[in-house]
Amino acid sequence: MFVLYSRLITCHSRKILRALTCITIVMGIFVFRLETNNSIETWLLDDDPRRLSYEKFVEMFGTEEFVLVVYSDTDLFSRESFQLNYQISEKVESIEGVARVWSLSEVYRNIVSRLPVGAALPLHRFKEGVLGHPLFTGNLISDDGVTTAIVAVLTPDGTKDRNGTVRAIRQAAAEVCPDKDLRFAGPPVMSAELDRIARRDPRVFTPLVVIMAAGILLAMFHRPAGVRIPLAVAGMSIVWSLGIFSLISGTMNMVLAVMPPLVLVAAVGDSIHLLCRYRHHIRSKPPERAVVEAVRDVWRPCLMTSLTTAVGFGSLAVSHFSPVRSFGLVSMLGIAFAFVITMLLAPASIAFKRGAGLSAASEDVSPLNKILSFIKTVNARRPVWILSAFALLSIVGLLGIIRLNVEANTLKFFPADGEIRRTYKFIEENLTGLSPFEILLRGDELGEPATLAAIDRIQAYLAEQPHITHSFSVRSLQAGFATPHALAPASEGLRIAALFKDLEDSFINRERSATHISGRGLTMNSILYERAMDDIQSFVNAVLPEGITAELTGVVPLIASMDRYLLVTFMKSFAMALLIIGVIMSLNFRSIRFGLLSMIPNAIPIVAVLGLMGFLAIDLSPATVTVASVSLGLVVDDTIHYMHRYFRYLENGSAPSAAAAMATATVGAPAIYTTLVLGAGFIVMVVSDFGPTRLFGLLSVFSIMLALLCDLFLLPVLLVRFTPVTPLEPKPALVVSTHALEEYQDAS
Repeated sequence: MFVLYSRLITCHSRKILRALTCITIVMGIFVFRLETNNSIETWLLDDDPRRLSYEKFVEMFGTEEFVLVVYSDTDLFSRESFQLNYQISEKVESIEGVARVWSLSEVYRNIVSRLPVGAALPLHRFKEGVLGHPLFTGNLISDDGVTTAIVAVLTPDGTKDRNGTVRAIRQAAAEVCPDKDLRFAGPPVMSAELDRIARRDPRVFTPLVVIMAAGILLAMFHRPAGVRIPLAVAGMSIVWSLGIFSLISGTMNMVLAVMPPLVLVAAVGDSIHLLCRYRHHIRSKPPERAVVEAVRDVWRPCLMTSLTTAVGFGSLAVSHFSPVRSFGLVSMLGIAFAFVITMLLAPASIAFKRGAGLSAASEDVSPLNKILSFIKTVNARRPVWILSAFALLSIVGLLGIIRLNVEANTLKFFPADGEIRRTYKFIEENLTGLSPFEILLRGDELGEPATLAAIDRIQAYLAEQPHITHSFSVRSLQAGFATPHALAPASEGLRIAALFKDLEDSFINRERSATHISGRGLTMNSILYERAMDDIQSFVNAVLPEGITAELTGVVPLIASMDRYLLVTFMKSFAMALLIIGVIMSLNFRSIRFGLLSMIPNAIPIVAVLGLMGFLAIDLSPATVTVASVSLGLVVDDTIHYMHRYFRYLENGSAPSAAAAMATATVGAPAIYTTLVLGAGFIVMVVSDFGPTRLFGLLSVFSIMLALLCDLFLLPVLLVRFTPVTPLEPKPALVVSTHALEEYQDAS
């Protein structure tokens, strides 16, 4: 096999490079066609009962998604201010994707259009009627009459293109009043902001990671080729995986946004180990032969590391969340491509340019070698201290895991001083809650007095809840102008009531067999949402007469269901990754004992990072739920390379302690450099505007740095203690000592 591989690399290196380049160009075209989607529907199962219920509600009454345009004025009822409100309303309502607009000027216009010919409604009388009215105050106007909202309800098509609809509403409002401090809110606005961040983050992360990785690689290899080859492998891996994802109609999302820098740094690892072995063999062999020997040395451990990393990512495919599944599968593809491209691109580049400028490893005593020498000394003299320290760390981590909470609160993901958080806080303090929910009522006796009385009791109950700001129903419309009101004389009351009669279609279906109560709640975490919805459901079931059924649906119940899915995703993905990687390690080293032993230094960082989350009150969220599986898949790589080299020395006749020392000397340097590159890939995530992405980056850095310490300190001690000691033959020992000298030189 290696004869054919050697001929392929040495005789067809130019063709290999051309083929890889052509494939990358084609895949790159599809990458630019990737669309972005961060709607709440992407976070739900297709057969989720709450999602199915919400879809049925939309079929009957239309979407409940809305966009608020909010601004303040000292005199909202002046002629100039009212004209401004009217112009914004008209312009927004004309936008494709907006079903209807509800605003002060729209209400005024509808009332005036129903007055008798010649009758008028002065603005000061309209103001008297609106202020303090339960239908308007807190919904269209604040209690102090200074802040108003224009509510744009979207069509189903408008919700499909949330970004375009929100962008059009922003532009329309800004054109009418460019000098106003306009605020925009609502589920589509939040979704559009997430889409913006999902597009921005990869564009910011990737260049930063490339710069940092290039600096680390240059410090390691001292040659441009040592930078160019690993980064080319990583770049091709990203383009290929995203290109295929685009081909199958995948969409970019907040979780998948971290994939490019993550795969970039993960893909560099195989190249580093291959180039290190090449620099060792180039001392005594020509470039074409040296690169083939380097591949012979590293292909098996690199295959194992790629397989375990792919398993770590692939385990996320069991997630209930489509964005998490996409992230896992696309990243798994990227890692698989990285292995294939490494074994083709790196050798072909070296063969094509006869060494690519890479020189033999330096034999100087570097500071890194001094560090590795110190580590070997500590491992040999203080094994009990090392075991005790990591055992204590594991116990502390387990205590922290007990405190770990599961929570989904999208608003908390944005910066505290950012536009989204400030706008939501202002609107919920002055106008209304921005978390909609619906109580869907079905039955044949909806118009009976008992049913109407039950609706009144439900709305009275909702009004008493501190987390519910408003509720609306057909009863709200019927009570709106059933009696004479300050807006018009008694003789005109029935005409004005017709305005509310027109709105009944949005609360009663055509068959008159279903109606709903619309509620607005304050933004909370998913745990509080779940409790609130359970309490409301219990009360509704208790007061409704026989023959009438109730079902809670809408955005709030959908968010509330995320907790359960988050916990299941975490447990299933991590358990699957741990089990499969453990089996792979056992098969690779042909020993269940060493397979289990290899998992200890990789499980401790995961326990520690989860414990840290518990102590720091960092919740298990849609982004942090992936930390355990991803970290496990990444940190196991250095363990595989270390144990592969350790057992190679044992086979050559070395004692366990000597084999561990030589493995530390030869694998330590590449392990440190690959960890630094991985750390660079994660640390850049702190510049994200999305909170979970920042946490994911910081927690992952902590995990992989701790994993490096486990591999350099704990793993050698465990291997020495659990490896049977066999007497050394004189001749193999002499051969090994000569080989070890070369390996020590290679470590620099």
